[in-house]
Amino acid sequence: MRRAVAAVCVMVALAGCRKPAETPSSGSGARAPAPEAAARALDAAAGAGLEMSGIDLYVHRKNPLTGISQTPKLWIRAERFVLRDSQTYTFESARAVAFGDKEEDKAIVMEAGQGTFEQDRRAALAGGATVTAGTLTIKTEAALWEQDDAQEAAAIRVDTPLTIDDPRLVLAAGGARLYPERKEFELLDVRGTLRFGGGS
Repeated sequence: MRRAVAAVCVMVALAGCRKPAETPSSGSGARAPAPEAAARALDAAAGAGLEMSGIDLYVHRKNPLTGISQTPKLWIRAERFVLRDSQTYTFESARAVAFGDKEEDKAIVMEAGQGTFEQDRRAALAGGATVTAGTLTIKTEAALWEQDDAQEAAAIRVDTPLTIDDPRLVLAAGGARLYPERKEFELLDVRGTLRFGGGS
């Protein structure tokens, strides 16, 4: 019985994690499960200690008028996921991509040993995180991708000491803020060396 419940819950969980399928036409007679029923099923799976592997977690931009999901803002791929509740996953050995304005614009890539994903809100990476933005490589203990509202631009916060290695600079800082869609970043309490010119 427990296996059957877990199998049903896996299907519900996967339906919520991958890119949404096109909505059936109103004449097809198909009905989507009620959000409350899906949340209850996911909570039951979390209570059973459901573990998953080989799935993709997404946060999508939404059309402000229709609420329909569009291109992704964030994609996470991890070796192992554990469902904590209907909205939260913990994961191990993850690679996350924060996108710019377009899906092909992989503005920032993050890798970490572990973390937590909260549906449509945040992804907290820990256990040693590497953040790559263009030629910049940031090494730190933890990083947080977060958006306060689905319609707002997301930001990546680093509140632990970090080092930056780049062909033209070597820096240490107390923290950083990165904005994937604007392709901007800020450093806090920074010190280091900036190399000028293109010579050897």
